[in-house]
Amino acid sequence: MKAKQIISLFVLAAPFTLVACAERQNESSNPGTECSEKITVSTVEVVSTVEVEPEKWDVTFSGANIDFTGDSKVTKGQNYTFKAVAYPGYELKSITVNGTAVTATDGAYTVLADQDLAIVGIAEEKVVYNFRTVVGDTPSKGGSITYDENHEQHLKVAFTAEDKFVDKSDGKTHYSEVGFALTEETWADAPDANVALVTLELKATGEDITADLEAKSGTQTAWTIEHGFYAAGAEAFGALRWPGVAMNNEWGVGKTITFALARTSKIAFRNTDGFDAVVKGIEFHKMTAVGTAFEGLYSAVMDETTKDIYIQGAGGGSATLDMSKIIGAPETYEGKKIYFEMSRMDNNDLFGKTFTLGPIVMNKRLYAGFDMGSAGVVDGKYKLACDQVNGLVKIHIDVE
Repeated sequence: MKAKQIISLFVLAAPFTLVACAERQNESSNPGTECSEKITVSTVEVVSTVEVEPEKWDVTFSGANIDFTGDSKVTKGQNYTFKAVAYPGYELKSITVNGTAVTATDGAYTVLADQDLAIVGIAEEKVVYNFRTVVGDTPSKGGSITYDENHEQHLKVAFTAEDKFVDKSDGKTHYSEVGFALTEETWADAPDANVALVTLELKATGEDITADLEAKSGTQTAWTIEHGFYAAGAEAFGALRWPGVAMNNEWGVGKTITFALARTSKIAFRNTDGFDAVVKGIEFHKMTAVGTAFEGLYSAVMDETTKDIYIQGAGGGSATLDMSKIIGAPETYEGKKIYFEMSRMDNNDLFGKTFTLGPIVMNKRLYAGFDMGSAGVVDGKYKLACDQVNGLVKIHIDVE
């Protein structure tokens, strides 16, 4: 492209004389022309305007999900500066000018304009990793977090040779723990939450790679769980304490499990090589302790909004629930029926256990319920019988 540019030319002429003359038109007696003053001009300035068109180049932008900022024209030989910012949810992968990659300085790109400029940007959907790998009892390189073509997040375990050691106490080969925890950025999306309910779908069970090998020095860590995974983090949030969630190879591909994590909790994998699970959901909750489970070792917690109660890995014994925190003072339920609705969040029959809650043998049932009289509440507390309870249980209590 070309544009007009004004250039002024100045010319000096030789001196000459100007004579002022006027025509007499109103005097009938002596018509004609009368000349009076003479003015001598030594120089005269003659101005001539010439229109010159300096070369300008076209600038074009292309690239989906990118906001470009810059002029559409640039003068030949000048530096040209532009900006490129990816839309929310996307990230810039590359910017090229006439096929050559360029990088930004302080957020701006600058190139020399010696021809038309074709600026092309590539932006891809930003991958948000909700999980991060964390070391367990010993450091491990065997964990990874990946995204597949469906933008689903995978938690994978693939042990390396460096992860292997032998436990002196049993002479068996073990593999270092691979841990996964929610990122701080993920928790930042729910600043008031203290517990996240995570749902995984199993894609590959992996295999138990524990084996008998000759013990060697410097490896004396013993595992409490030889195979499978559990949700660790004894002190989950304040007074909330969470137990483990275990599984074995009988748990098939395609099944899901939901478990609770807090800011200091992790999911840990030991001796299970080739494990692969897809993160199907993360729900954030603000919970408070409303009792204990597993004879006081772990917390029973209640969502402050839904009033749902969660017990995780209660095992045997009983869960003691503080009914004053759940349904109110005794006068709100005395002489009335108290209804319990229970559901298994793991959606599986882990280990084929009987899974008893209160008077109900859940076994493979995912939902069940019962009612009782207020006499079952003693000193504001109710003891919910638990037997072989594994995984996460949700309980809702109503009064009628």
